[in-house]
Amino acid sequence: ANKKGAVVTAPALNLCVNTNMELYQAFWGMNRVDKTQFPFPYAQLVKLMTIVYVFSYPFVLEPSCAQLTPFAMLIICIGFFGCEAVAEIL
Repeated sequence: ANKKGAVVTAPALNLCVNTNMELYQAFWGMNRVDKTQFPFPYAQLVKLMTIVYVFSYPFVLEPSCAQLTPFAMLIICIGFFGCEAVAEIL
């Protein structure tokens, strides 16, 4: 009556099944978010707020960066507008 191989008890198997179901539900939740279209008015608002933020930020940054403000703003602009462009595609 010696069994060879792994013996899985009912509670352990139940835990595995429940964990797989949670992963399945999380996947379909993420899939629903991914497939939901981005509303056009919201996209316009995001673009406008990004432009306002990026073009007003040098005035805040200048006292601490002084001569390096243009270079810092170049990196910040590439980051913000790049993320915004990728968000439109997705």
